[in-house]
Amino acid sequence: MAVLVYLNALKNEFVWDDLNNIVNNDSLSGPVNPASVYRGGVKLSDIFFNSPAQVFYRPVPYLTIIFDHRLWGNNPFGYHLTNSLFHLFNVILIFYIARRLATSHLIPFICASLFAVHPIHTEAVTYVSGRSDPICMFFLLASFLVYLKSLNPVRDYCATTKDKDVSNGVKSIRYRQLLYYGVSLLLFLFGLLSKEVAIIFPLVVFAYDALYLNNPFRERLKRNLPFFTVLTLFLVFRYIFLGGLNIELHLNKIFLVPKVLLYYLMLLAFPINLHMQHNLKEFPFLLNMPFILSTLIFLGLIFIGLQFAKEKFMRFSLVSFFIGLLPFLGIIRLNAEIAEHWLYFASFGFFLFVSGIFAQVKPLITRKLILSITIVFLSILTAERNATWHDDISIYQNTLKYRPNDPKLHYNLGNAYLRKGLLNAAAKEYSIAIEGNPGYAYALNNLGLVLEKQGDIRAAQKHYKMAITSNPKLEAAQKNLLRFQFTPTPKSLVWGFTSLAFAEETYFDHGLYGEVLRKSVYDGKVDYHALKNNPSILDNYLKEVAGLDTVALNSMPKAEKIAFYINIYNALTLKVIENYYPVKSIKDIPGVWDKLKFKVAGRVLTLNQIEHQILRKEFKEPRIHFALVCASKGCPDLASEPFSGKVLDKQLDREARKFINDKTKVTLDRDNKTLYISLIFKWFNEDFGDTIKFISKYLPRDDAEFIKKTKPKIKYLNYDWSLNEKS
Repeated sequence: MAVLVYLNALKNEFVWDDLNNIVNNDSLSGPVNPASVYRGGVKLSDIFFNSPAQVFYRPVPYLTIIFDHRLWGNNPFGYHLTNSLFHLFNVILIFYIARRLATSHLIPFICASLFAVHPIHTEAVTYVSGRSDPICMFFLLASFLVYLKSLNPVRDYCATTKDKDVSNGVKSIRYRQLLYYGVSLLLFLFGLLSKEVAIIFPLVVFAYDALYLNNPFRERLKRNLPFFTVLTLFLVFRYIFLGGLNIELHLNKIFLVPKVLLYYLMLLAFPINLHMQHNLKEFPFLLNMPFILSTLIFLGLIFIGLQFAKEKFMRFSLVSFFIGLLPFLGIIRLNAEIAEHWLYFASFGFFLFVSGIFAQVKPLITRKLILSITIVFLSILTAERNATWHDDISIYQNTLKYRPNDPKLHYNLGNAYLRKGLLNAAAKEYSIAIEGNPGYAYALNNLGLVLEKQGDIRAAQKHYKMAITSNPKLEAAQKNLLRFQFTPTPKSLVWGFTSLAFAEETYFDHGLYGEVLRKSVYDGKVDYHALKNNPSILDNYLKEVAGLDTVALNSMPKAEKIAFYINIYNALTLKVIENYYPVKSIKDIPGVWDKLKFKVAGRVLTLNQIEHQILRKEFKEPRIHFALVCASKGCPDLASEPFSGKVLDKQLDREARKFINDKTKVTLDRDNKTLYISLIFKWFNEDFGDTIKFISKYLPRDDAEFIKKTKPKIKYLNYDWSLNEKS
């Protein structure tokens, strides 16, 4: 079955990271030499001692890629064959391990069959670059099987020699035991060299000893100590020779652990709608579920499972499943939130447990019928999923069904179209990616390539320029631009080009907004009654903003972009209040920040998106919080003139100093050694870094020195949400 369900995967192409890891990897094209490096070749010592990544260190899978490349070149068939063979070997190993764990002869067959055909494994088997999972599991399963043999060398001795008199072979038995144990440790080491998930294997061995053996704890610990020793030595090696481990913990996400576990259980129990970009947002009911409720549901499932776990192998299966998921619960920062291939090792425990339940179904004909239907259904899903992985276009199109607004996926799909020569389709995907992320330098550069191929040289030049403006270190865009010798374009155009820099940078005229401020704003407060009676100037300004070309906006200098979005945010806030006036507070307007939508330079945005996704996320400038105005007395005063990129730094400093020296926003009580500050500093604490240090920078010198010496208590002032209306 493991062979049949993956037959259609053998004709698949290279996808996703396969292109960088194999097709465009120049190091694979030269010879492998252990002593010296040939041009374009591979040096074995570099594979083991000069890994460029501190987190991902997987020399064994890389060696299999080198081996495949020697045999098959860039023919994907051979690589897919290797992946499928490793999966087949794992199915066989699971069968023999289950035979040793369970008493029933049916359980090994069921467990191996479910593991062989379950579609959750396609991401590890069908995807060539995902082979580290099946390779690592191969070594860990082999290590575990040999370890089990080391626990009962007498049975193996009798089976091999046909000698039932054990006394004749005491030395041979002891030798076998030590040999098996040593081989098990060696295979574990190969697992560590294949993928980081192998670090949990000593816990699996320890769990087996605890559940199956009746030895005292100290003896079990002594038996397992060599596995932990190998792991420790491996980690020390990583630290010394590869420059550390670079492990980042997210302990604040510990409350998501029960939800992540429930998500993984759903993927295994209901393997439909599988794709590459899973996260908890896919199931809002699960994401929004209270921590206590998700924990109770998870514990309830465990309790129900234990009612079936009457045999040791079922208890072991539950424990090994959770151990296998330990690295992937969100506490350790990885390159994704949830991934299907992370279940490859842990799923063995799940299928072993399910096999135990299947074995309890009676009568026999019912059991056979249910099992047959399940196997056929899972096999069909796996074959369909293999077809989805056929090429880049199909896999990205499939994933975009679940992540339609992901700029990176649109960019990757554009690349797939570009490689196939489908220029119009590629241009469309790059444009969507840029719309979702205006500063996406790679998408801007590749859209320039498409435009150049289509003969629109001027537009291509513009996009190469914008790519360099967004990411000055992007060599691809620099090289593309060097192919042309530019002459300045007429100044009547939005921008002018010279050889490698803008002849004149793009600026947006905020004159109409300035007129609105002059007529409606007095000392930071707004005359909404006057604005309501004469909205035409503000409306005309917002029409200009809506009609601004996205390309023109992207060509602006960074400071001008920040000024642009601050002005737009404040102008849109004025418009919202004007529409709903009279109103006592902006909070009385339903969905004011996340429901009401406005057109800005061809994009449809909410106020929250402008503030949090653009200004805060892209520019990381904390002083914007003293320039953005939420139409409330607790927020900063509205500036009397528009912000401008040319003097933005001075303007932001002025607004920060004015806010921090406003006694209604920041107050120092010297007598009680207490500093009262606005809730803005609490809401956006991560933006300010050291909040007290930030505030002190704008306070009078004696106040700043007093704070530095006394380190006063911090208390937050009540935020006044009443309208910032002119009295």
